[in-house]
Amino acid sequence: MLKILIADDHGVIALGAGMMISEIYPDCETEMSVSVENTLEILRSKTFDMLVLDINIPGGNNVDMLQKIFATQPDLKVMMFSSFPEETYAVLYIKAGARGFVSKTCTVKEFQAAFRVIIAGGIFMSTFLTEHFLENTNPDKEITSLSAQISKLSAREMEIMDHLISGKSTSEIAHKLMLALPTISIYKNRIFEKMKVDNLPQLIKKVWELSNATEYYR
Repeated sequence: MLKILIADDHGVIALGAGMMISEIYPDCETEMSVSVENTLEILRSKTFDMLVLDINIPGGNNVDMLQKIFATQPDLKVMMFSSFPEETYAVLYIKAGARGFVSKTCTVKEFQAAFRVIIAGGIFMSTFLTEHFLENTNPDKEITSLSAQISKLSAREMEIMDHLISGKSTSEIAHKLMLALPTISIYKNRIFEKMKVDNLPQLIKKVWELSNATEYYR
C-alpha cells in the first residue's frame, strides 16, 4: 500500500491533492502536515513513499528544507506542488533533489500524470520546463531567463536576494538570519557577480525584466 504525505498549510488544497491521488491509487494511505517542522516530526516516526510538498509552507520557502527532509528519509520521493512560477523555481528544486515540480494551476490529469511518473521512480518535467531547460543549457545561446540566472545561486544566496529585493537592508537581513554583517555583504557581492549586476537597483531591474512572464517579483 502506498503511503503519501501531503505538506501544505492550506487544508482545501491538501485535501484536493489527496483526492486526486486516491482517484488513481484508491488503496493509498494519505496523511497531511502543515509546516516543515510538522513534516519532519511525522517523517521521523513513519516511512512514506512520496511527499507532496508546497514551497511556501511555514518554516520552508527555500531549498534548505529538502536537505532536512532527505536527512530524515534519504530515499523519499518528493514532488513540489506550488503556486510559485515554474520557470523560476522548478530547476532549482529539482537540482536540490525533488523528483518534479507541478503548478497548482495544473489540471487533474497533469497532476496525476506527474504523480505516476514520480511514484514509478522517474523525474517529472513538464513540456514547458523541458523546452525551457534545453533552451537555457544551449552553450551557443545567451542565457536570459530568470530560471537560468537564479539556478546559479545557492539556497542561501537566493534567500538573501529575496530579502534584498523586498527592500531589507543588509543589517536587517543579518539580524533575521542570525549571521554577521560582513557575511551578508560577502553573499551580496556573490549575488551581484552571478546575476551580472553592479548594484541593487540593477538587480531589481534585471529580475523585473527577466520575470516579465510572472508577477511574483514585481
